[in-house]
Amino acid sequence: FFFFFGLSIHAATLSRSGSGFQVEDFYRRWLRRLMPALLASMVATAIIFAVFQHGDLRTQGWALLATLTFQQDVLAPNFGGNAPYWSLAHEAYYYLLYPALLLVARKLGGTRALAVFTVASLMLWSVLPMGGRLAAYYPVWLAGFWLAELLSKDQSIPLWMVVSSLGVVLISLGTTIFQRTHPLLAHPLWLAVYGVALTAVVYLWLTQLELEKMPPALR
Repeated sequence: FFFFFGLSIHAATLSRSGSGFQVEDFYRRWLRRLMPALLASMVATAIIFAVFQHGDLRTQGWALLATLTFQQDVLAPNFGGNAPYWSLAHEAYYYLLYPALLLVARKLGGTRALAVFTVASLMLWSVLPMGGRLAAYYPVWLAGFWLAELLSKDQSIPLWMVVSSLGVVLISLGTTIFQRTHPLLAHPLWLAVYGVALTAVVYLWLTQLELEKMPPALR
């Protein structure tokens, strides 16, 4: 989910490259898409919490504020115990840093920007309360961003990276059962490697779809 989120956000920006990137318009479109669904779901959550779970809405003040400002899991728990709200906080962090990521990518290129932001994000999230999850997910968003850059420029991934990424995916699938107890496999960095490795797999799939459209002689 987070990988395709990063891919779709950056691909949409690249498709509007002719009109230039406008920060205010970027955030306005994000809030216009998200807030109606969020507010509707919070009303439904409040009803379920108060009526069916017999909860006290007066205890949900901080959770309400945190969810509306995308700081759930940081300032307070999710509103009404609605656990899936946690992903919105992570989404907000990606949106918050995306303009800076885009600026760095235009100066250094998509691959270098991926490397710089991956290292910087791992260092930053290591000191934040919710850093464990962000350390695992933010590089996955960056991998989606990187793939959008490659597709827009019609660049290919080196063969060694494809082979090693496929190997990581196979190892990850084989060791998933041990992630909850194994001290290494449950580490956020391992999950980040697994997510970045999926970049090559999806890229191969998209490339294959393009090849199937070509005449046999050109393949």
